[in-house]
Amino acid sequence: MADAILMGVAAVIALLALGFPVFLAFLVVNLVLVVVVLGPMGYGMFVNSMVNTASSQALSTIPLFILMGELIFRAGAVEKLFSSIQLLIGQVRGRQHVITMVLSTILSALSGASMAVAAMLGRTVLPTLLAGGHSVRLSAGTILAGASLAPIVPPSVLVIILGTLAEESIAKLLIAGVLPGLVLAALFIGYIVWKSPPETESSTDASQSPVPTTMAAALVDLLPLTLLILFVLGAILSGIATPTEAAATGVFGALVVCRLYGVLNWKLIEDATIESAKLGSMILLIMITSKLFSQLLAMSGVAGMIAGAVTGLSEQPYVILFVLMAIPFVLCMLIDQIALLLIIVPIYKQLLDFLPVEPLVFWFLLLVNITIGGITPPFGYTLFALRGANQSVSMPQIYQAVWPFIGIYLLFMVLVVLWPGLVTFLPSWM
Repeated sequence: MADAILMGVAAVIALLALGFPVFLAFLVVNLVLVVVVLGPMGYGMFVNSMVNTASSQALSTIPLFILMGELIFRAGAVEKLFSSIQLLIGQVRGRQHVITMVLSTILSALSGASMAVAAMLGRTVLPTLLAGGHSVRLSAGTILAGASLAPIVPPSVLVIILGTLAEESIAKLLIAGVLPGLVLAALFIGYIVWKSPPETESSTDASQSPVPTTMAAALVDLLPLTLLILFVLGAILSGIATPTEAAATGVFGALVVCRLYGVLNWKLIEDATIESAKLGSMILLIMITSKLFSQLLAMSGVAGMIAGAVTGLSEQPYVILFVLMAIPFVLCMLIDQIALLLIIVPIYKQLLDFLPVEPLVFWFLLLVNITIGGITPPFGYTLFALRGANQSVSMPQIYQAVWPFIGIYLLFMVLVVLWPGLVTFLPSWM
């Protein structure tokens, strides 16, 4: 049985590397494994697994958070946020890129999907930066780094999937990303300021400070979205609402924001709902077709074998942690983030006792690692989202732009290991 499961793991990775849709790769391998391992009677187990996964309340959070982000984007929030942040940020080196990073951080907290943020900024902000004579590498890198915060800061689709697979508190994983997300944004801004020579700033960047009435108007424009973010996070942190309830409330709040911006209509609601249903259905379909794979992996004892092999490499917990982080870092260059989570989380659950950090910190490190995969060449999906949104930037330029920010991510992971309170502080209040 173990040999068949190992061949199944290799088959899934091979199919994904060949470009098969994630759900189809898992479905094909599952259908074969059921016959080989359990026989025809195992199909009843397959159907039960699909039904149980499809009816999971935790997964219903995913389409709700996606719908919230779709409504915000369609309300014209990007333009309003950019103009407001531009007025509020003072004269700093690399001002336009700093504005872009702040904007992408806010959008990440409203979306939870890095590809959506990268595509949106690639269509709206990147042309403005390039037209102003700013560096292509720094402009593209700033957008990719900011968009990559979406899986880390709440609401995050990957967090919900990870929490479901790891049987960890989704609420704590969501809240755990708040402080690290802010620290990462600060580190990115520090790098931007360092790499931006003063002469790259256009004359418009050196404009005089806005008058108080203009700043007040900018604050008013930011207020609805700021309150929406604080309300959703506050409801989860305080325990007033579960993540699913907070997501539903967030959708209602997004409708209120659309109304305040004067764009609420049935067409907007219809378009946002259809797009959310498409993306949410795709993610749920992946989860449904892959759950049995995780169950077979657990039944076969393969996870225990791999755990024994990894722990046999060294008696040093930090070496084991390094190996466990290095594996997904490499694999994320080749296969889908969600697919990789579905493969390795059941295995990694067997290794928690051998690690020098508590489970919440370990799963958060894995989340950051998976997030890096979305912007790591050659096959990071967020890279292709930016390229698809703006054809004027080539893939080699995008590859070159993102590596410094990947380096910052890796240094941040070391920081989390040395100072786990970054992750555990807010969840400890729940």
